[in-house]
Amino acid sequence: MNGLAAAARSESSAMDLARARAESQRRPLAGPARTTAKVTSVSPSVTSKSVTAPGPNAVSSLQMFRNTTVPTTGATSSVSEPSTDQSGKNIFQTSNWTSQFSHNNGATWTSLNPFTIFGSGFCCDQVTVHDPGRNLQLWLVQYGNHLTLATSSANNLSTWCTYTLTPQALLGRPAGEAFDYNDLAVGTKFLYLTSNLFGSTGSFTGTAMVRLNLDGLAACAATGFNQTVRTDLFTLKVAQGTTDVAYAASTNLNAGTGSTLRILTWPENSTVVTTVNRAIAAFNFMSPSSGQNCGSPDGVVNNWCQRTDSRILGAARGNGLVRFSFNVRQIGAATARPFPYTRIQTFRESDLALIANQDLFGTTVAHQYMSMAPDRRGHIGYVDTFGGGVGTTHFFPGAMIGIVDDFAPNFPGSVSFFLFGSGGGCLNSDGRRRWGDYNTARGGYTGAGQWSATSWARTTNTNVGCGTPTPISLKNVVFGRSRDLASYLRFYPF
Repeated sequence: MNGLAAAARSESSAMDLARARAESQRRPLAGPARTTAKVTSVSPSVTSKSVTAPGPNAVSSLQMFRNTTVPTTGATSSVSEPSTDQSGKNIFQTSNWTSQFSHNNGATWTSLNPFTIFGSGFCCDQVTVHDPGRNLQLWLVQYGNHLTLATSSANNLSTWCTYTLTPQALLGRPAGEAFDYNDLAVGTKFLYLTSNLFGSTGSFTGTAMVRLNLDGLAACAATGFNQTVRTDLFTLKVAQGTTDVAYAASTNLNAGTGSTLRILTWPENSTVVTTVNRAIAAFNFMSPSSGQNCGSPDGVVNNWCQRTDSRILGAARGNGLVRFSFNVRQIGAATARPFPYTRIQTFRESDLALIANQDLFGTTVAHQYMSMAPDRRGHIGYVDTFGGGVGTTHFFPGAMIGIVDDFAPNFPGSVSFFLFGSGGGCLNSDGRRRWGDYNTARGGYTGAGQWSATSWARTTNTNVGCGTPTPISLKNVVFGRSRDLASYLRFYPF
């Protein structure tokens, strides 16, 4: 096991907003080119149910325990990409280009400046996750040439221990390579970090999975780590709810029609990573050039997912099941999938046998960027972005939450459209429209039946470039079933 040293950093630099604006239009960097093929109908193996059209009176059997609008001071990006996690009344929240924490369950917030808190060069993605076993908040911040991993007690959140991570020091990669599109998941002993690798010219060179010893991170000490780099995969994501075995997956490159999911298994008591391929129902890969359209047919709602691809976005383990989800391009027939949608693959944990191919789709809107997490029962809570419209009805991108559990065991489960937007995607420098790259859902580990989630929406429909700050509504919510309200009030007090 290799070692990684901590450094308690206090230096700061002037805000480099121009750099962040430019990077907003470059990232996420594109993966390997795929040849195109086309799925024209829904496979008989796919079980699915369309989500009821969104509206203020949408019926839902889930309950919103807390619905907080997070104050955004200073510049907010037109590509927000929010992340959050919560421990009791302590919440940490990030987005582009802000960071905040609350010690009273969202009643008041304290802002941190990602441009200056850990030095200069901040560009974009931030991700956060909480380790309940150590009450440790973990915060990953992307810079132009490195990542900073910061740790703090969830009872603090203003004082951070930091680790500087580069592909060269961490992975032994060539000079000039950089990280992009990062994620975190917590196991029993290890923190799992995944990221793509790109060369100095912006070409994809591999994807990495690293695990770091949590005891060392909690002590702000030198900590051991292991790593694996794959050049045959693109965008690994480790399942939330990981304990003593980590499961990660990548959509395989099957000539445009996905028919295989590649799953990696990494026991915490071993340094060996094993790989299995599992056949799944074929789907249409999305890429910036594949022709997907999340807008309304009349163009009032623009094509806000034009720069999206089919990388793994959601991953969850619980109740003997492992699930992965990703965006899929529309089929096009009015009776099938007229808008881009989300595919969910469910596997039995014991042997990774495929249990179900399921789609979360709408006939009036697209559903993209699902993030999902298990609670302590292994039930699933999720958040996604919806938008589109038909005829004279228009839905600018907003957010939906859902629960898949013993009451509603199949996707979409029980849903609630809790955030409605007022503007479409920004215009990227490559001429394509863009929304963001991820939402975040986290399981309530202190009690079953609660999930935290964050998403966002624009509050105006001005035509902005993706490097231009824009006003947004940034939401941080807790939701569950009414049966679990008492548990929420116990573990998440004001």
